[in-house]
Amino acid sequence: MSSSAADRLEFRAAAVAGHRAARTTSHIAAVLRVTLLDLLRRPIVPILMYSLAALMGVMPFIPFLTLGQENRLVRDANLSLILMFGIALAVYAAGTCLYREMHRGGGELLMSKPISPLAFLAAKYAGVIVVLSLFMLAATPVFMVSSRASRGLVQVDWRLEGPLLGGLIAAPVLAALIALRRRRSLSQHAALLLPAVGIAVFGTTALRGSGHPLPDDFRTGYLLAAAAGVGLVLVNIAALAMTLSTRLSVPVAASITVLALVVGLCSGSMPMDGPGFLLNAFVPDWMNFWILSSVPPASPHLAPLFLWNLIQSLLFASALFVLGYLLFRNTDIVKKPT
Repeated sequence: MSSSAADRLEFRAAAVAGHRAARTTSHIAAVLRVTLLDLLRRPIVPILMYSLAALMGVMPFIPFLTLGQENRLVRDANLSLILMFGIALAVYAAGTCLYREMHRGGGELLMSKPISPLAFLAAKYAGVIVVLSLFMLAATPVFMVSSRASRGLVQVDWRLEGPLLGGLIAAPVLAALIALRRRRSLSQHAALLLPAVGIAVFGTTALRGSGHPLPDDFRTGYLLAAAAGVGLVLVNIAALAMTLSTRLSVPVAASITVLALVVGLCSGSMPMDGPGFLLNAFVPDWMNFWILSSVPPASPHLAPLFLWNLIQSLLFASALFVLGYLLFRNTDIVKKPT
C-alpha cells in the first residue's frame, strides 16, 4: 500500500472517530439539557429555593438568635437551613431524574439513542450537580447578607435587610411577569431568577456598606468558605443519592442517605481506631463545613483545610459515581407502555 493510500485511511479513521466523539458529546448535552429542564420545571425546586431564602431573610428578626454572640447564631442557623434544604433537593432530584425515569418509561431515551450507559449516567449526575449549584448560587448571597444584617439584641441593620427583603419579594413577581409574557414555565423562570436577584442584592449592599462594624469572621471570603463547605457536603450527598437511585426507590434511597449523613456527622468525633478508622476512611466528616465556619479568617490553616475538604469530596463523589455505573449498567429499563 502506498503512503498516500495509508494517509487517506488514517485521515478517514480520524474523521470517523471525531464524528463519533462529536455525536456522543451532542447526545450527552441533550440528556443534560432534558434533565435540567425537567428538574427546573418541577414546582418543588423553586419552592425549596424560595422557602430557604425567605427563612434566611427573617432570621435576623428571631429574638433567641440575636441575644449575644453578635451575628454568629444567625449565621449558624442559616448554614443549617442551607444544609437541610439542600439535602431535600439533592435526594428529590436524584430520585426524580434517575429512578423514577428509569421505571416509568423515560429510560427509553437510553435505548433509542446511540449513547453509552456511562455517558447517560454522567449526564444525569451532571444535571443534578448543576441544579445544586444553582441552589447554592441563590442561597449564598442571601446567607451572607442575612448573617450580616443582625446587630444583636433584636436589632436589624436595614441597610442590609431592606434590600434583601425587597429582592425576595420582587423575584417571584418578576418571574411571574416574565413567564406570563413569554408563555413559559413559571417554575423554570423563578428558579433561574432568584440567583440573579440574590447576587444583585449582595452587590448593592456591599457597595453601600453596613451600618455597623462587622466582626472579622463575617468578611466576604470567610463566609464564602463556610458556604462552599456546605456545597461540598451537598455534592457528596447528591452523588450518594444518585448511586442509590440506580437500584433503590426514592424513599429507601432517601433513608439511607440520611443515615449516611448521621454517620458522617458522628465519624469525626470517634477515636481513630477500629470502627472509627473505617468510618473516617469511607465516609467524609460532614462536620468539616462547620469547622470552616469557626476557623479565624487570618489563620493559615483555613486554605489547607478547605483544599483537603475539596480533594476528599471529589474522591468520595468519584468513587460513588464508579459504583453507581457498575450498578446502573445491569439495570433493567422499563419501557413506556403503548
